[in-house]
Amino acid sequence: YEKHARLLRIMIIHGLRMRNYLAVEFTFAYVLYALLVAFVSLVGALVPLPLFKLTSAPLLAVLFAMHGLALVFFAFFLSTFFSSPRVASIVVYFASFVAAFAGFALNVFVIDVDHAPFYYHVLPMLSLARGIFLC
Repeated sequence: YEKHARLLRIMIIHGLRMRNYLAVEFTFAYVLYALLVAFVSLVGALVPLPLFKLTSAPLLAVLFAMHGLALVFFAFFLSTFFSSPRVASIVVYFASFVAAFAGFALNVFVIDVDHAPFYYHVLPMLSLARGIFLC
């Protein structure tokens, strides 16, 4: 963390604008997410998983693209609450894992198929679970 903060301070001193830094951070995070989605989609197409076999590809592409945007912005929002990137990564990965399983369980056992409450769509992981459930 200290090395990252020191490099950022040096770059700002040398004229880096914060919006350029944030644009690069956003682009890196979204490209990393897009590569992960491409890999999962390729594996899902090779191994005939019902989600990728029965759902239209454009619908899944839009769902995953919108989820990626929400996830990156949510990560930017959560990063303001932690001083250490390592702690933030661990907490967010664990929260994502728990929220994804909770979302699928809520969709199956609790939430009505036709209508989900508005607050259910606040977390990107829950909204992705709802989108996959409705596909």
